[in-house]
Amino acid sequence: MVKHVVLLVLLAAAGVKDVKTSKIPNVYTLPAIALGVLLAGPGWKAALLDAAAGFLLFLPVVLLGLAGMGDAKLCAAAASLIGFQQAGLGAWLGTVYCALWVAWREARKGNFLRWAKSQVYAAPQALAGRAPGGEKYPFAPFFAAGVAAAVLWGWLS
Repeated sequence: MVKHVVLLVLLAAAGVKDVKTSKIPNVYTLPAIALGVLLAGPGWKAALLDAAAGFLLFLPVVLLGLAGMGDAKLCAAAASLIGFQQAGLGAWLGTVYCALWVAWREARKGNFLRWAKSQVYAAPQALAGRAPGGEKYPFAPFFAAGVAAAVLWGWLS
């Protein structure tokens, strides 16, 4: 229960900060990683490995310039608190939520087809190691929603 409270506070604070400043400070993520490892008790090694896996999940995306290091550390913190499986699912769901939000926003502006075409061109650029130009979005709120859905799914199953 304590882990979930820490996670809730972390995700809320990181989401707000990311929206306001496009940054997720280390003062949010690094203590949360440490707390996740400490709260794991005898399972601290597994929590540390989960944190490393969470960080490594985002590293290729960071290296491509499509996410920031704060996103990688946020995923590491979540993974140390709830495990890599739920944090990884949360990251995937967050990506889907973000894509749906952007598509909905573009459709409301009447730009959906132009946006969809730009995504076709952006994917090869990203795979080639070039960050596609365009608007940047704060990912932490979408990640938070994805993690919340993953945790809820875990509780319900």
